[in-house]
Amino acid sequence: LKTMGEKIKNIVLPVVAYGGVAGILSGFLVGLFNFGARYLIKFSEDIYRSVVTHLWAIPLFFLGLIALAMLMALLHKLIPNVRGSGIPNVEGSVRGVLSYKWFRTLFGTVAGSFLSFFAGLPLGSEGPSVQLSAMTAQGVTEVMKAKLTWRRYLIAGGAGTGIAVAFNAPLAGIIFAMEECHKRISPMILLCASSSVISGT
Repeated sequence: LKTMGEKIKNIVLPVVAYGGVAGILSGFLVGLFNFGARYLIKFSEDIYRSVVTHLWAIPLFFLGLIALAMLMALLHKLIPNVRGSGIPNVEGSVRGVLSYKWFRTLFGTVAGSFLSFFAGLPLGSEGPSVQLSAMTAQGVTEVMKAKLTWRRYLIAGGAGTGIAVAFNAPLAGIIFAMEECHKRISPMILLCASSSVISGT
């Protein structure tokens, strides 16, 4: 009974607390991100419609696109981690193949995605949402000094929160953390993912 109490105190409660904090922050940021993405996509559509009706603006329009492309190239040069989809990057981070500076990658993910949405080239907000929430979870583990053995579980839980919030599907987020990030099922992964996803949604 004493051993069970110690496990709850030293493992279960801290993991639930870390997962809960990571989930709340991830859910909040992903919610804001998706709100901003919808607004930028609508604004971009308005610009494209306006250019069609005002043909004199076409040269200015293409100059604007060139400027956005140059900004994106600069961003990719400064923060290479934001290239491509966020989901494979997160999987690499969870498996220890890739390493990221969480705040830099978080900022780059938001900036690069918003540049794409504003340019009228949205490829969906799900991939960036996963990377955004995973980097938020990584930041929580570093700021709160979580044990290294728990960090990958918590990052996967954060990634699951991104899926859950982006698709409004909590169960899919939990399954994503286990099946896609870790390729296995364990009580620790289930605990981290559940606490993060439930608090995030």
